[in-house]
Amino acid sequence: MTGIMKYLPRTYIEKGINVNIVHPCVIDTDLVRERYSTPELWERLQSQIPAGRTGRPEDVAGIVAYLASSWGDYICGQEILLDGGRTLLR
Repeated sequence: MTGIMKYLPRTYIEKGINVNIVHPCVIDTDLVRERYSTPELWERLQSQIPAGRTGRPEDVAGIVAYLASSWGDYICGQEILLDGGRTLLR
């Protein structure tokens, strides 16, 4: 994805098309709930996220809506990590 993202902006920016990548990390979905199915596992996961919670699908939708809006017109060729600060702990 990163390689494609580095190519596409060069091709399409002149046509007014911005290309970015949104990397959702731990988003509260059925798959994540299945993987962290016990209260202990869920609590350990939560403790790894400085924001104090897993992401919500609305968090992903919000950044995508922002990028698609006129407010995101000048953002191009970026990789945006949605992880609640989790990579700060690594």
